[in-house]
Amino acid sequence: DLNKRQGLALLSKMGESVKYVTGGYKLRGRPVEFSAMGDYLDMFTQKLGTIDRIAQRIIKEQSEYLAELKEYGPVYTTWAASEAELQGPLEGVASCMANCSIALDDLTQDMSGDFLPVLREYVLYIESMK
Repeated sequence: DLNKRQGLALLSKMGESVKYVTGGYKLRGRPVEFSAMGDYLDMFTQKLGTIDRIAQRIIKEQSEYLAELKEYGPVYTTWAASEAELQGPLEGVASCMANCSIALDDLTQDMSGDFLPVLREYVLYIESMK
């Protein structure tokens, strides 16, 4: 993971260096294809940024929901201990909440550990293409 972060930082620095070097030059007679591709890349970067913000919001909401699940699960277990007639269903609800919290925790970790870094890597690739 450290190598990946160092690679992303290097790619970002290379993109900034290229931008700095080429920033002083004015290109004359730039082919239309390059302008069209630049416009497409700008739009694609905006869309990826929107996806990134939405994904971060989803992860935040999932984390809040996960905290609530972890809080309410033990409540049902305690309740089941004091209600003989409802013990089975209450323990079932507590078990269901425990399973849901494990699945949601895995999903949140996958999104933040796998999906978001790849999305940000695409943005860096686009910047280097520009």
